[in-house]
Amino acid sequence: MKSIALIFIVSVTSLFTPVTSNDILVYDLIVSGEKIGTVTATKKVEGNKITYTSNSDATTSMLFKIDIKTRMTVVYKNNILQESSYQFYKNGKLKEEANVTLSNGIYSIIHDKKVTTYNKKIVKSTIILPFEKPNDKDSYFEEVEGNFKTIKLIKENNYQLYNQNNTQKDDYNYKDGNLQSSLVRNTLVDFKMVLKTK
Repeated sequence: MKSIALIFIVSVTSLFTPVTSNDILVYDLIVSGEKIGTVTATKKVEGNKITYTSNSDATTSMLFKIDIKTRMTVVYKNNILQESSYQFYKNGKLKEEANVTLSNGIYSIIHDKKVTTYNKKIVKSTIILPFEKPNDKDSYFEEVEGNFKTIKLIKENNYQLYNQNNTQKDDYNYKDGNLQSSLVRNTLVDFKMVLKTK
C-alpha cells in the first residue's frame, strides 16, 4: 500500500515540476579557410518557455586586430516568440543592436533606433535553426533586421535560406536534426560555421 501511495505522490509531483532541458552546440567560425573564433548556441527548455542564445567571439587581423562579439537571446512561450535582444560589439564598443518585444499581439521591432511593427504571431525564427531541421514550407523571422526569410530544400538535409528581396543565399546542412555547417554570405565577407565534434 505504501508503495502505491509513493508512486501516486511521485506521479502527481511530476505533473507540477517544470520540465527542464539544456542543449548546447559549439561551432568553429571560419573565414577564408581560417578559424577566427566560435559560435555557441544554447536551447534551454523550462516548461512552456524556451530560451535560445547565440554568442559569437572572434578575432580577425586584416590591417590590424579586430575583436568581434555578438550576443543574442530569444524567448518563446507556448511556441510563440515573446522577445529577443541582439548586440554586436567591435573592439568592445557597441556597434549595432536590435530588440523585439511582443505586447497586446503586436511586435515592436527596434533596429538601431528604427522602429517597425508586425501584428501576426511569430512561431519560427532563425535562432531555432541550429537545433531544428527546417520545414521548407515555413518562413523564418530574422531577429536582427526584422524581416522574414524563406527556406528552400536543395537536396536531402541541405537547405538555402534567403530573403526574397535579396539575391544573397545562405547554405544550411543538417545531420540527425542538428545543424552541422552553414555558409553565410555577406557583402564584405562570407563566413562558415562548422559544428565541433565532442
